[in-house]
Amino acid sequence: MTFRYAIERSNRVAGVAISAANLPANPLPGPCSGPPSRVVPILMQHGTADPLMPYDGGPVGVGTGGRVIGAEGTRDRWLIYNGLTSVTPQTETVEIDPNDGGSAVLVRYVGIAPLYWSRLNGGGHASSSRVALVSEPAFGPQNRDVEFAELAWELFRTQLPPA
Repeated sequence: MTFRYAIERSNRVAGVAISAANLPANPLPGPCSGPPSRVVPILMQHGTADPLMPYDGGPVGVGTGGRVIGAEGTRDRWLIYNGLTSVTPQTETVEIDPNDGGSAVLVRYVGIAPLYWSRLNGGGHASSSRVALVSEPAFGPQNRDVEFAELAWELFRTQLPPA
């Protein structure tokens, strides 16, 4: 839903943060089938072991939620939308909690409409947080190396107009 809103109503948002979502593989004409009318700063986060939103693309959930392209394809499409394909990304690997399934790889593409992307190695469906949530086996492991809310604020505060 956030991707759709960012594409369909890009003139109404200063930026979006999305966790555990990919673009549809075969969108119907209209929303999500083309670029937004203007660039949109965006944070995307994907777990490589998400049982509900497949990292490499495919059927969503238990197979009744449609099909999506992969996380890297979703990122690449937004790099095109935001004019960032020639930007050299800033990459950082964070491994604070060795028991959460794997490291978090943070990639920042800086430009007029930045794209922040994080790959949660071994991470499941839940947003990353240093505060452990109640574990739900159907969601897969939660990454606890980075705080999703802090990453979102890092992006959003760069988009706020001067006071």
